[in-house]
Amino acid sequence: EDGRILVGAPGADAAARGVSVAGDVNGGDARAVRLADAKGDGHWQGVVPVMPGVSQYVFVVDGQRGITDPQAAESVADGFGQQNSLMRILEMPPPNEASEGIVDFL
Repeated sequence: EDGRILVGAPGADAAARGVSVAGDVNGGDARAVRLADAKGDGHWQGVVPVMPGVSQYVFVVDGQRGITDPQAAESVADGFGQQNSLMRILEMPPPNEASEGIVDFL
């Protein structure tokens, strides 16, 4: 069963029109998980579906520019000259709840 986690892209770009997440968590579809900048300060947040294990992901700014997660300690080559961030889901979050603290950003 899928779980959900809260992710953030702090300082991704205060001038951005949109930031989303693309990676293993959504089949690479940057349109599937859009983040929101509720305060207009460049701190984009949203809820991402997850499964246990290691996942690759990237933040996509304005539908074009992929950036790695500054909170991720490790990244891997994506095969296209860029890097993907890594996260490890240690346990599934409770149903119907977006959880923090169960993710290890590699």
